[in-house]
Amino acid sequence: MKQYAKMLVLGGAFMFAVTMILAVPVWTQSSVPGTLKVAVVNVRDVFSQYKAAIEFENSVEVEKTKMQSEIDKIEGEMKNIIAEVEQLDKEGPVWHQRSMQLVRLDAERKFLKDEWQAKVTARLNRNTAAMYNKIREEIDKYAVEAGFDLVFKIESKKLEQESTESANARINRRNVLTWRDSLDITSVIVERLNKQ
Repeated sequence: MKQYAKMLVLGGAFMFAVTMILAVPVWTQSSVPGTLKVAVVNVRDVFSQYKAAIEFENSVEVEKTKMQSEIDKIEGEMKNIIAEVEQLDKEGPVWHQRSMQLVRLDAERKFLKDEWQAKVTARLNRNTAAMYNKIREEIDKYAVEAGFDLVFKIESKKLEQESTESANARINRRNVLTWRDSLDITSVIVERLNKQ
């Protein structure tokens, strides 16, 4: 039995050694054998400095201002009707007519808000995904050109003052806690994207 156990141990050690020898070429694919070239990028900062993302955000703000103007116009009309209705006899036909108009305006206001919110949410989702893919492609291209084996996504080193839930969420999703500034390729990626 002892001899059988020794054979299992030796056989296992032999298989481990063979596996390690076969795996070495996979581990040493960087430009210098036996090293791993690493970079970090702050994707949030890339988004905030990427011209296409800024232009998109500005176009959403213009739309928001336009929609808010329409809603303000409806709400102004509603205030006027409310002031008028308060002065009218609740049994009279004008009171009923104006009250119905108020209900229609309120429904129109709610519809505009909901429609706009759904439209903007869908547009944000589409454009955010497209911009993220573009950013990711640029990071991939640069990583290949510069010979990086791994590029880690980072956030700023210090947490800003925020709610406990938000801070906990950011702490829990951090994979890289610290890095040398020389590893940060964020500005290079922003520059390359903005030249396109």
